[in-house]
Amino acid sequence: MSTTISTQPVDTNSDQPVYRWDGEFADRTLEARFVKDTWGEVVARSRAVMLAGLVFMVAAGVDYITLGYSQAFLQLLALRVLTLIVAFVPVVLFSDGRDPKAFYASVSFTQIYLFTVFLMSSIVGTSPVRDMAVATIVILFTYYIAVPNRLHLNALVGVVCSAALIVTIGFTPDISLYGLLVLSVMCVTVNFVGIQLGRLWGRLRRTEYLSMEHHKTMAGRLAEEIAERQVAETEARANERSFEGVFRAAPLPLVLVHPGETKIQLGNRAACDLLGVRPEEMKTLDLQKVIEARMVENRFEDVKTFLSAREPAEIAIESADGRHLWVNVTSSAMRYRGAPTILIALHDITHRREEEERLRDARDVADSANRSKTEFLANMSHELRTPLNAIIGFSEALDREIYGALGNDRYKEYAQDIHSSGIHLLNIINDILDLSKIEADKFELAEEIVSLEDTIDTVMRIVATRADQAGVKLERSVKSGLGVNCDERALKQILINLLSNAVKFSREKTTVRVNVTETDTALRIAVIDQGIGMAPEDIPEALEPFRQIDGTLTRTYEGTGLGLPLARRLTELHGGQLTIESARGEGTSVLIDLPLERIDAPADQNEPEIVSA
Repeated sequence: MSTTISTQPVDTNSDQPVYRWDGEFADRTLEARFVKDTWGEVVARSRAVMLAGLVFMVAAGVDYITLGYSQAFLQLLALRVLTLIVAFVPVVLFSDGRDPKAFYASVSFTQIYLFTVFLMSSIVGTSPVRDMAVATIVILFTYYIAVPNRLHLNALVGVVCSAALIVTIGFTPDISLYGLLVLSVMCVTVNFVGIQLGRLWGRLRRTEYLSMEHHKTMAGRLAEEIAERQVAETEARANERSFEGVFRAAPLPLVLVHPGETKIQLGNRAACDLLGVRPEEMKTLDLQKVIEARMVENRFEDVKTFLSAREPAEIAIESADGRHLWVNVTSSAMRYRGAPTILIALHDITHRREEEERLRDARDVADSANRSKTEFLANMSHELRTPLNAIIGFSEALDREIYGALGNDRYKEYAQDIHSSGIHLLNIINDILDLSKIEADKFELAEEIVSLEDTIDTVMRIVATRADQAGVKLERSVKSGLGVNCDERALKQILINLLSNAVKFSREKTTVRVNVTETDTALRIAVIDQGIGMAPEDIPEALEPFRQIDGTLTRTYEGTGLGLPLARRLTELHGGQLTIESARGEGTSVLIDLPLERIDAPADQNEPEIVSA
């Protein structure tokens, strides 16, 4: 019968197993597993018990020769037949291993029963004491060595059989006390030796079992590792084939090099076209000769170090056919055919670099032209102011008739028109000059503590005449005593430009308000009108110099388009921000946010008071 192998693994990597006195594992779970896995061997060894029964049957012939055909012979024959049947009971009923305890109990009973039959046969056959003692020793050794019983049960059977033999022989009249003592010592010795042999045999079997299980486990792991490696190699080969297919068909130029080298190992068709070589020439190409050394010498020692660093960069290369190109180099480490490899992508950016060069040149030209324009405007503004001041002065003298009457009122009206037009033109020139200085970074702020209330009142008085002509009411709301650290002239110019715009674009019988409030982050000056407004998408254009929403020659509202841009630039010079909130037909709010640190105000400020101009 073959040995049954358990499917559960045995932990052979643990510490050395602990054994009991009878040679069994101290770990009962491990012992139960051992019994289950070696049960076939136990059943096979149980044939020794069956063999003993057959020996007793053969002994029937000896009984016949000794006793003849008699009643005693028939009794012994029947007893031996019964013994053979009893010997078969453990194998027939309990050999399936479902109940090992019942099997061992049955074997123990059979052992005692066989010895009892032997003892009775010896008594009936009047066998000599010496023969009985020798036969007992043989039987006990057979029990310990051949019978597949547990050692503690075999020891119990041995003690019982030895005691039965000593008691039986003790009633024999021809045995002396010394002979009985010798027999007892022999029985003790046999049991002691049998126990030691059984213990040693049990430990050897279990050690061999652990060794076999360990080898099985290692063999299983090795088989799994081999299978996994085979699967991994198969997948790697498949991945390599897929990679090569994608690599060769990729539209992006790709090459492979070994780490620390510059010679190309493999390149795709796109790389051949970029570098100007045939596919068969690719493996002879060295990137050391393709990449211009000056492109990497500032960051790396040489091209080899640059490729090993795997840092993206835009560099210039020279193809085999003499073309000078710009490429964006990106790389990554990988394994190809089992070896470390660097995958390098060469993205042709020559067109983009050329476009950037053209844009940079165009920007430089535009910047130069803008600087020239700014210088021209500044110079022209300065040159225009001198004669314009004379025109304004002479027209004012004529208007006042300082040197005598003009004689005709129309001449006086002409002088007034010349004076107002000159003032208007001077304001435009001043705006152009200030904007030119700001763009040239030559505008310097003369900062001082200014009363915001007084400044707003002054500006409202300046704009009041124009507001009255347009039928627009002016109002302001500001805390008294509120001071601000700023350039007073610049602040007045900001407010004049904003109020003038608000009045110009307001409807008759509407109000333009100037509100001053403090937010969490800024001092806010808001100029709010109820005029025609503008579309939100037109606001950026309104903030550009010399730009107006209505740019036609027949536009309704006059102006140079400098008011809002100049106000924004002056606000930004103060570290502030100018924003516009407007909608067509709903009026406009221009918000000036100055940093809170520019506020200079006493602690006992009054609440803002609404005042009309």
